[in-house]
Amino acid sequence: KAGSKVTVKNKDGTTHTFTANKGAFNTGDIDGGSSATVTVKKPGTYAYHSNIHDSMKGTIKAK
Repeated sequence: KAGSKVTVKNKDGTTHTFTANKGAFNTGDIDGGSSATVTVKKPGTYAYHSNIHDSMKGTIKAK
């Protein structure tokens, strides 16, 4: 839901980020075993990736 917080957990031993392709959110570095939270402010489908490993990507949808 738009305005909701999304928490991501890095279950890997390597640092990653959770970054929207068009800049709507960016956690910065998330160390292995750590979590980070972002707020998705507007409805829509957001493509995201890790700035450190561009092959790690996906989408989330906020209604």
